[in-house]
Amino acid sequence: MQKESQQSVWKRSRRARAALICGLAVFVVGQLALEAAMHTRWPELHDWDFGEKLKRLQAAMQEEPGQPLVLVLGSSRAALGVRPDLVPTPVTDGRQPPKVFNFAFPCFGPVRELVSLRRLLARGVRPDLVIIECWPPFMSRAVAPAEADSMDLVRAQWGDLQTLRKYSGVPKDLTRRWLESHCLPCYSDRKALLWNCFGGVPPALDLGLCRMDSSGGYDWDNRLLDNPAQDKRRAGYKEMFVPLLGTLTISEVANGALREMLSLCRDRCIPAALLYMPEESQLRRWYPSHVDTAINAYFTGLRQEFGVPLIEARDWIRDYRFSDFVHLLPDGAREFTSRLEREAIPGLLEESSASRRYAARR
Repeated sequence: MQKESQQSVWKRSRRARAALICGLAVFVVGQLALEAAMHTRWPELHDWDFGEKLKRLQAAMQEEPGQPLVLVLGSSRAALGVRPDLVPTPVTDGRQPPKVFNFAFPCFGPVRELVSLRRLLARGVRPDLVIIECWPPFMSRAVAPAEADSMDLVRAQWGDLQTLRKYSGVPKDLTRRWLESHCLPCYSDRKALLWNCFGGVPPALDLGLCRMDSSGGYDWDNRLLDNPAQDKRRAGYKEMFVPLLGTLTISEVANGALREMLSLCRDRCIPAALLYMPEESQLRRWYPSHVDTAINAYFTGLRQEFGVPLIEARDWIRDYRFSDFVHLLPDGAREFTSRLEREAIPGLLEESSASRRYAARR
């Protein structure tokens, strides 16, 4: 009797272990399948901003398949300042007007802009013009070297690691940290999963920052436009920018990433342009003359080496249309986008078309 009891306990224990192992195996396979699906079919589950903009860009391209596509890459300054939805469709002489799409993101510098460009090209997006915002403070030695390492690796895809490793200060740890970030997507991406399944506040916007429009631009949350909130931002920016601009020099990290973007566009025969977004007059005065001279020389060198134009828009917008020293209010964004679409983009597209026709004849 005792022997039969022991055998029964042993059988139950074996079944329990088998069920546990089977459950763990199903869980692991499920996590691997979920991770694979996030990289292929549902990129918004890993990187909500990128995936959402990609869906809107693809929808816009399908609606007007022959429409010239102008893609804007940059930081929050471009994300809030380039707002095609606020501007009426430009009138053209019988030609299809270009589709300007904002693919800029908060806190992005040249490294993350490069990551976005490589992702888009890998997904078959072929713009007729790429406008790359270049803001010297984000390219400085005090800021740019930390850009790759400060990226939330939950948002990074496996294909991003080669680019990030090139500009990381600790490249040997990057793969390990990425695997740790992606080993349990049901937890690391829980906000995006819950949002897609049950709705609610989008995971990237749950801090009350901005709302995204149909052309990829961001709108202000009204809470950030209150006078106390603006005064606090301005005080913080002044404390940060005055010493930063006084000793600003372009980082090799930023320089390398920007040159790689321009080389990538040149190799793919995609016209590119550099964009210097508007700044308040007070901020412009904080640049010492020798720093301004060095920045102008740097951009001149890029223009000569890669044959790309610079849209110098630092003084395009009056001060009262800024929320702070660097970010445009909706009225400022409307004015800036209208001038960009009216004065800069048509000529750039015409030049790129002429260059392509010349290359085709050769």
